Amino acid sequence: MRKVDSISKNAKDIAFVLKQNRDSYLFEITTPSGIKGDRLEHKEVQSSNSKYSFIAKDQGSGWVLSSFDDSPERSEKIRDTAKKLGFNYLDLAFTVGGHTFPEAFDAPGFKMIKYSENANNQPGTSELVFTIPMTANPTKDLKIGFDSAKVYFDTNNKCRISRFDGTLPAKMQNCTVGGLISYRTQDGFIDKYQQTARFGDRYQTTVVISTDSIELRDVPEKEFSLSAYGLPEPEGVVWEKPATPLYVWLLSAAAILAVLAVAFRTIQRRWARASSHIAPPQGR
Repeated sequence: MRKVDSISKNAKDIAFVLKQNRDSYLFEITTPSGIKGDRLEHKEVQSSNSKYSFIAKDQGSGWVLSSFDDSPERSEKIRDTAKKLGFNYLDLAFTVGGHTFPEAFDAPGFKMIKYSENANNQPGTSELVFTIPMTANPTKDLKIGFDSAKVYFDTNNKCRISRFDGTLPAKMQNCTVGGLISYRTQDGFIDKYQQTARFGDRYQTTVVISTDSIELRDVPEKEFSLSAYGLPEPEGVVWEKPATPLYVWLLSAAAILAVLAVAFRTIQRRWARASSHIAPPQGR
């Protein structure tokens, strides 16, 4: 599976390329010039496959290996980071503040204040008002608490979230958040996710995530390797070429048979023309 997302902030785009197959995760970040004082665009890739994990960077002169590790612990860390960074993006349609529905109903301290269908006289729209406490380690869990939160679900589409508003606990500087989510008509994935956090009258930040493309395919593990970025593989590591699918062999066989059929027809026509110029022997 592959998807490409971009996060827009202050008119600058940070582009993400994320890939996943059964055993491997990869995310590549391209940071344009001007962000965080950087003068040049630079890229970073973190990848984990079944044999090793690595981090490589490109600051304009080609990919350079930054770190390499073949321990399971490091690979698991990259997988976790990839999930938190990008792949939970697919779950944002059902997530507010890191809490995914309907699982959030069973979260410790979750309390439903109000639930109503056809909210604001809109058929198929449900409104949920709830409160949930802050977790013990919100930075690690990527979950925040709400003194009060209001979520609007599109009940005609598997309870996807269309809008949300929430007030965080006082220790979070009386921050309020609000978000809007729109979806792609062709496949139902998120088209645009916008969230604004307001810190009283002092300042606010807005993050916009938009989907450029989503491609569902069988990603070969070699795309998660060092050699995919022009870097040498460790000694003894050889990636197998993906087997040619059966339908390719069938198409090749069909093409060969078609060529043979044309060839035989051509020979047959030539033989017929040649035979017509040979007069049969006349009896005396």
